[in-house]
Amino acid sequence: MHQDVVEFEDIILKQHLVNIPPAGRVTFATACAQRVAPLYVRFYRLSGKGRPKFLEETLERLWAYLQGREFSTADRKKSIKKLESLVPDEDAGTDGGHAENALLATTDALECSLTGDEEFAEMTASCVFEVIYYYVLYRDNIDYSLPNSTRLIYSDPMAQTELVRQQRDLDEIAAACQQPGGLIALIPTLRARAIAEAIMFE
Repeated sequence: MHQDVVEFEDIILKQHLVNIPPAGRVTFATACAQRVAPLYVRFYRLSGKGRPKFLEETLERLWAYLQGREFSTADRKKSIKKLESLVPDEDAGTDGGHAENALLATTDALECSLTGDEEFAEMTASCVFEVIYYYVLYRDNIDYSLPNSTRLIYSDPMAQTELVRQQRDLDEIAAACQQPGGLIALIPTLRARAIAEAIMFE
């Protein structure tokens, strides 16, 4: 039986994000960033370069902010600049590229918290999927010039799992936003699940 392949469609994702409140967009972005953050930690362990503790603390503060704790605009802007300064050099290889996307996912989530713009939430999700996309591309030595190369990548279980998780989070957040206090009540579950569903490569 033919099974439909879920694809990453930025336009469709933005349409979903437009229909939820800004706080919901930030929550979605933070969950995405949390899943991919361990790849920056991995880069640090392999290279000895970076400040993984700062990334972890920034995500902790962002989750707390979504639950009503203080994380000032000035501090969030400072965090963005600091994370951007931690992006590995271009010669850091594939692991450096994964680490860069992990950092950028969190900076985009922070930008989303400042503006509420669905664009930044979509960019966060894109950073996460891009990591998986290129991991599968290089792991399987897929010839990008082949007409079915993109479908081969999208149909990989790792890619499908992440796309399903993103849609699941969106659906749960949208439903929670319909209930008074629903989003804040959902956040501990989302955070714990995002940590448990960390993206890890061999």
